[in-house]
Amino acid sequence: MPTPRIVLIPCLLALVWGAFVASEMLLWRLSDRYPAHFAGVRYVNDIALLTPQAMAEICHQPLTRPELQTKHNRLFLRCGTPGIEGVYRIEIWRE
Repeated sequence: MPTPRIVLIPCLLALVWGAFVASEMLLWRLSDRYPAHFAGVRYVNDIALLTPQAMAEICHQPLTRPELQTKHNRLFLRCGTPGIEGVYRIEIWRE
């Protein structure tokens, strides 16, 4: 008996999403570069003021610990679960 499409399609979509999340996590952990189209932008006045409390405010996730990393001369902030909460590129605000 073949598998009905109503069951097969969500399973395939979940498999594709899982593969994306796993590859994005490997890219974050192992590479010294990160694609700009995967990250949003957050502006700060001074990098020195980017304390753990300020990072938690940017992420809006009280239970997960944000990660701050420099990749290819840019500063990135990762908030929690890959593919869900997001990654932000930190830029200095200039008027």
